Amino acid sequence: MTHTETDLQLWPEDSAGSKAQGEPDAELAVILLAAGMSQDYIRVKCGFESRRAVQAFCRDDDVRREAQELSAERSKRVGKRALVCLEEILNTPQTDLRAQVLAIRTGLEVSGDLKRENAAPVKSVRELTAGELGELIAATRAELDARIGRYRADSAEKKPARLAESDS
Repeated sequence: MTHTETDLQLWPEDSAGSKAQGEPDAELAVILLAAGMSQDYIRVKCGFESRRAVQAFCRDDDVRREAQELSAERSKRVGKRALVCLEEILNTPQTDLRAQVLAIRTGLEVSGDLKRENAAPVKSVRELTAGELGELIAATRAELDARIGRYRADSAEKKPARLAESDS
């Protein structure tokens, strides 16, 4: 098909100053990279000419930094939603005890307050015996009590300092 002077440019790609046909979509590539897509998938979807071109793009420090920022934002969004769901599970009185224990342990793991020696067992909760479930609950309660104790000790130490500042 030949272009004449009367042809309309309906799409931005039709204009003379648009991207070259072989130029990849870098913005989409960064988004896909941050989402954890494979380099082969990025190559196909973004229009890279070869695997080497995608690899070079992915190795670029600016691209890595931008992908990490996007990934961190995504993690924060997912983390906030997960915490809301955990709170809903914990606030529902009809929640199964096993679900409550897993929600509490997940919250402790996310907050960094759960130590490795108290990590969840390899078995799923459904596979636990009553004794093992009791041990899991006891370990979780002990970890919670320790956390509450640290929180109260920290707030007791900070409280007199705040009162002294307000009296001045």
